[in-house]
Amino acid sequence: MKKIALISHGCAKNLVDSELILGILAQNGYKITLNENETDTVIVNTCSFICDAEKESVRSILEMIDAGKNVIVTGCLAQKHAQELKEAIPEIKAVIGTTDFIKIVDVLEKIKTEDFVNEVSKEPNFIYPEKVERQQITMGASSYIKIADGCNYRCGYCVIPYLRGNYNSRKMEDIILEAKNMVKKGVTEIILVAQDTTGYGIDIYKKPMLAQLLKELNKIEGLGWIRVMYAYPTQMSDELLKTINDCEKVVKYVDIPLQHSHPEMLKLMSRPSFDYRPMSENIRKRIKDVSIRTAFVVGYPGETEEHFEHLCSFVRDMKFN
Repeated sequence: MKKIALISHGCAKNLVDSELILGILAQNGYKITLNENETDTVIVNTCSFICDAEKESVRSILEMIDAGKNVIVTGCLAQKHAQELKEAIPEIKAVIGTTDFIKIVDVLEKIKTEDFVNEVSKEPNFIYPEKVERQQITMGASSYIKIADGCNYRCGYCVIPYLRGNYNSRKMEDIILEAKNMVKKGVTEIILVAQDTTGYGIDIYKKPMLAQLLKELNKIEGLGWIRVMYAYPTQMSDELLKTINDCEKVVKYVDIPLQHSHPEMLKLMSRPSFDYRPMSENIRKRIKDVSIRTAFVVGYPGETEEHFEHLCSFVRDMKFN
């Protein structure tokens, strides 16, 4: 039986993709390992969100080539720089795009007879492979569930929509089934991830459905915690906040990257340009004992000292957790 190794870089959403790749391999009779010393073929699932992430991914690729491995590069770096990667590192056997990893078995066959295989769609469109059973890398009490992928926003600093395509939600019944199966394996906390979790369902149900999804997940016996990541400011509805407050299994924790506070900077970033103070206060008002996590970008082109001081004052006043 052929053994394949995988190295995974990047965010939790990319980790889920890595686990899906391993699931496809397992379903097709491959033996999988996370120890690259046990095989001559290694898949490197890469990140390309920021420069340092790209460097880390390239370092792994070069290390595996120096070790004499057959290297297949998947994920965001392959999607973004397929041709450049091949030119810079000609020893690479194949590149597979962010939405093309379902072709991994075909690629493994092709590299036996072809010098280089390029399976990178020019217009990525992620459809979750529901029939694949993930082979989880981080088994334990906590596990991620990807509820959607892609993004319909076009924030000025973000490459994700061009690497992942437009927003695609999974059907609610598929997410619930996956959650139940995880609980059977011993998982007690599930963490919902997407490029934007609060937009869940708009594409397939024609309205935001995260609140309804949380209510259904809250009913699962044996599940202890449900955590939501990557919220978007314009989708923090009172209905969603009430659901988070009322569902005892949903962690009272809001992860909402705001990126900046000054309306001029938000406009430059192509972000929702409004005062985030009332929204943040409303979150605290409607969810008892809530913890708010956020993130900001400083040094964005056009930011002045005045913009920066506005942000510092905002952070001091809002006392984010």
